[in-house]
Amino acid sequence: MTKPVKADILIVDDDPLILQLLQIHLESEGFNPVLAENGHQALDCLSEHAETIQSIISDVEMPELDGYALCEAVRADQRFQTLPFVFISAHTDLDEKLKGYSVGGDDYIVKPIEPEEVILKVRYIIDNRVKHESLSKQASDSFNAAMNAMTYTSRLGLVLSFIKDATHIKTVEDLAMRLFDTMENLGLNSVIQFHVRMNLLPFSKNGSMTPLETNVIELARSRGRFFDFAARTIVNYQHFSLLVKNMPIDNPDDYGAIKDILGNLCDAVEVIVQLILSNELTEEKSQSMSVADSALADIKTAMQMIQSENERAVEIMIGEMEDAMISLGLTDAQEEVLRSITFQYLEDSTRAFEKVKDLYRSFEDIHKTLNQ
Repeated sequence: MTKPVKADILIVDDDPLILQLLQIHLESEGFNPVLAENGHQALDCLSEHAETIQSIISDVEMPELDGYALCEAVRADQRFQTLPFVFISAHTDLDEKLKGYSVGGDDYIVKPIEPEEVILKVRYIIDNRVKHESLSKQASDSFNAAMNAMTYTSRLGLVLSFIKDATHIKTVEDLAMRLFDTMENLGLNSVIQFHVRMNLLPFSKNGSMTPLETNVIELARSRGRFFDFAARTIVNYQHFSLLVKNMPIDNPDDYGAIKDILGNLCDAVEVIVQLILSNELTEEKSQSMSVADSALADIKTAMQMIQSENERAVEIMIGEMEDAMISLGLTDAQEEVLRSITFQYLEDSTRAFEKVKDLYRSFEDIHKTLNQ
């Protein structure tokens, strides 16, 4: 069973006896009656107790400001547009009740008054108001949760779009510009500084970073993944630091959601920077291997030419030596000595050239290993 709601009740009537009667019965049920003898006094009481009054019970026929006019004045104040208002009147005809309904009344009690009826009606409309406010809050919370989920999904979509586009980016400068576009769509103003190959590469959407921004980022590198100060946040990763200049600190829920999105976005940026560096390194290796291929080809061609020229020189030398030995009239023993020297030189030359070829084959093996 629901526990009865205890509340302040404003009672308005120009008849002191009715005020006293209702006061006694309402107090006996745990309510706190606030009494007013006319409409103007009622408005003053309502203003004074605006935070605590939960219902108004008003006579219709009063001098100067009657119950209907009082109800209209109450409803004109945005704070009291849903405050329960119960009329008390001796009139029972339909026109009177329609008038009460048209000015914003919630119920109509006909005189003579039965205090028990008044209490039941008051409790009923107050309980209903509490339930309505509870349901309204639940609906509002559900709506806000749905809107937050939609906003988060939309923001996550921007991150996914960024990842899709950024995987084809070849330089950190192009990556920075694409990141700034995404940050702008998120309503965020930012600058970024990359840390690649012992170099600092700062980028801003509208030009270079200020010296102070550069200095602050460098000092914050050791302050953890997220470093917050005022409406700014620095996000630190191995290869970059991102400074966001306009975090929504006045909205804690949105602030937390933005930091979640920044985590997802910056995870992607870090991976893409690594891909860019890896591709650059692969390109450099490819260029180096191309240079090595060309150098080995040149060496091989040079060796083949040297070998051919060496063989031709030896053949010429042997032929000229044979001719010289005939013309010089050398003895057989002298000729044999010269031939022995010549062939010994040929053997030494061939051995030396074979060592060069062995060295070339070693270079080829190293080149194959590097390619693999």
